[in-house]
Amino acid sequence: YCTTGLIAMRLARILLFIAFIVFAYPVVNDPDFGWHLAAGKYYVEQGAIPHRDIFSYTMSDYSWVNHEYASDALYYVLYLLGGTTTILISVLFLGIGLLFYLVLFPQLFPKTLATEEKLLMGFIALTLSRPFWGVRSQVFDWIGMAGMFLIWNYAVRTRSWVTLWWIPILFFVWANVHGGFLIGLMVLSMLVFFEIISRLKPAFVRSAHRQSLTMLLKEYKHTFITFLMIVVGSLAATFLTPYGYDLHSDIWNTVTNQAGRSMIAEWQPVSMTSPHIFPFWLYFVFFILFLALESKFARFSPQEAVLLIFFLLMAFSSVRFIPFFVLVSLPMLYGKFF
Repeated sequence: YCTTGLIAMRLARILLFIAFIVFAYPVVNDPDFGWHLAAGKYYVEQGAIPHRDIFSYTMSDYSWVNHEYASDALYYVLYLLGGTTTILISVLFLGIGLLFYLVLFPQLFPKTLATEEKLLMGFIALTLSRPFWGVRSQVFDWIGMAGMFLIWNYAVRTRSWVTLWWIPILFFVWANVHGGFLIGLMVLSMLVFFEIISRLKPAFVRSAHRQSLTMLLKEYKHTFITFLMIVVGSLAATFLTPYGYDLHSDIWNTVTNQAGRSMIAEWQPVSMTSPHIFPFWLYFVFFILFLALESKFARFSPQEAVLLIFFLLMAFSSVRFIPFFVLVSLPMLYGKFF
C-alpha cells in the first residue's frame, strides 16, 4: 500500500510538473518583438550601441535610449542559433519561468515548501501573472526583484553583511537588460530604512534600561555604513550602461509621461472591465477577506505592511506591475495564514 501510494504521489508530481511546463511555455506575444529583434541584429552585426533612432526615417536625429539593449542582442543571437526561428528564445523563457516560479519564488516563503506546495504556489503565481508572461524583457524585472529579496533576506537572517555586495552586481546586470531596476532601487531603500529603524528602536522605547541613540549609533556604525554603501553602490552600478545618466532620465520621462502611458495597454490602471486580469481581481478579493478576518493585518510588521501597500498601489496604477504585487503578497499571506 505504501509503495503504491508513493508511486501515485510521484506520478502526480510528474504530471503536475508537465502541466506546469505546458502552461508556462511562452509564445512570442510581444507586439514590439520585431523591432527588438531588429535592434539586436544591429547591435550584434555593427558591434555598436547607437544613441540616435536608426529606424525612423523622419526622426533620425531623435535621441534613443534602449534600456533593454542587452536583451535585444541576446534575442538576435538565439534567433540565429535557432535557425532564424524563435524556438530557442521560447525555450530560454521557459527555463526562466521554471527558475522563477519553482525555484526563486518558493524561496521567498517564510517556511520551506514541499514539492507539491512549490508547484501549487507556482501555478497560482503564474495564473495571476499569465497576461504579462511570455517572451518579454520585463520578465527580467521579476527575476531581479526576487533575487534582491533573496540576497537581502539571507544577509539579514545570517548577519552576513558581505553577502549584500551581490546586490550592486545584480543591479548592474538588471540595468543593462531592462529598465525596471528603478523600482528595485526604491524597494532596496525601503528595506535599508526599516532595518536601520529596527536597530534604533530601543532608543525610542520607554524602558528603564533603554540605550541612548548615541550608543546605538556607535554600536551599529559599521553596519549602517555598509547599508548606505550598498544603496549608493547599487545606484552607481545602474549608471554603468552605454547610456549613463540618459538611461535614468529616459525611464523617468516614460513613467511620468501620462499621454504616452494612456496609449499603452500595459500602463493602464486596473479596470474591472478587463477580462484578462480577472484572476487578479479574484485574488484581490481573497486578499482583502484574509486581512479582514480577525484583524489579520495586525500580524504584519511595519516593513511588510509598507511593502504590501506600495506594490498594491503600483499594481492599481499600472497593470504591468501586478506580478510584483503577487511576488510580495503571496508569500506573506501564506506565511501568516497557513
